[in-house]
Amino acid sequence: MKKRYLITYKDKDLTLQKINTLFGTNNSIKEFSADTIINESSNYHFRNLGISSHMLSEKDVQVLKTNPKIASIEEDTGTTFSANTSDTKPKLRAALSDSYSWNMQLINAPKAWAKGYTGTGVNVAILSTGIANHPELNIKGGISTIPNWSSYMDDQGHGTHLAGIIAGLGKSSKSIRGVAPDASLYAVKVLEKTSVGGAEGKMTWIIAGMDWCIGNGIDVMCMGVSSQINPSEAYSVGVKQCQQADIMVVCASGDSFGYGGFSYVNAPANSGILDTPLASPMAVGAIDNTSQVSAFSSRGGKSEIHWNYISVVAPGVDIYSTFLNNEFRIMSGTGTACAHVAGLVALLKQKNKEMQQRNGKLNPLVIKSLICSTAKGLGQAPLPNTPYGYGLIDCDKVTN
Repeated sequence: MKKRYLITYKDKDLTLQKINTLFGTNNSIKEFSADTIINESSNYHFRNLGISSHMLSEKDVQVLKTNPKIASIEEDTGTTFSANTSDTKPKLRAALSDSYSWNMQLINAPKAWAKGYTGTGVNVAILSTGIANHPELNIKGGISTIPNWSSYMDDQGHGTHLAGIIAGLGKSSKSIRGVAPDASLYAVKVLEKTSVGGAEGKMTWIIAGMDWCIGNGIDVMCMGVSSQINPSEAYSVGVKQCQQADIMVVCASGDSFGYGGFSYVNAPANSGILDTPLASPMAVGAIDNTSQVSAFSSRGGKSEIHWNYISVVAPGVDIYSTFLNNEFRIMSGTGTACAHVAGLVALLKQKNKEMQQRNGKLNPLVIKSLICSTAKGLGQAPLPNTPYGYGLIDCDKVTN
């Protein structure tokens, strides 16, 4: 019986022809592109990342593990879920035109807007369940990497909720303004709706979404996904390649604290390669309106493994944002916290683009350092600490 595996190579730039030769196949491995509709049985190579996804037998795996050109082979577990919990009933909340929601106040977003930083000219991709059409959202494009599913429209709600936090337009009395309302939103549908209303996806679909982002001018990647597994080599390589391409990768830490024996930072937020800082994303934990870490926010890691810990925290409990069918909903999760940080990165990227000729381009490591160094420390010293990292993000300080 064959299973799907993710393969990373010691030489990222192996050609498709050489990979086909390595596997002894007659050009059966397909190079992924924006026009690719993934199916369950085919093999794919993600050239921008230097990663392949193959259906292999156990015998194939044992043979390939001895090949000097292959760095790692890991099974695609297919257990990646959206990082969120939700109210069972949609709630509408009228917002006065001259006020902002509590979460925007807590991170000082209005002060950044007053300086002219609203995410103009910055492309933000949301890797989740897609984004639904909504009068408060301006979707520029996207892709679905789910097998035999061509539309990036959201049918579950998680991605649409994150979109409002990042770039809600704030046009109506019932709406909110996102952290970066003028950013350009791109929907990367990597999760499918489950029979019980949640969302899940395979690692291959998420890797495909990351590959698409490199080839389509994305500046910020908001990964509202999490899986209760140890750091993945494929995810770590994918994060490294995205950040080498100047895409800032921001990940939800996961919602598993205190549940099921895996309280640590989830994958891909926990990604890391020893002595390779670009292989680790910005991992985001969730706090409530009193700046207390949420009961569900995953944190920490296994000491014997190279593990990326929480970088910063952001509001992630009872967050009001856009939802399906032109509605709004209150939801909680580290995915919602992750969206706040992705919006903040968009503000910083806008500032940098406007000042680039004078100051040079900020790479993801510099951006991460700026966000962490301007965060408001929470919890016990010294910083970073396990629940909060460097603390609560501050849109005002980081854009000074």
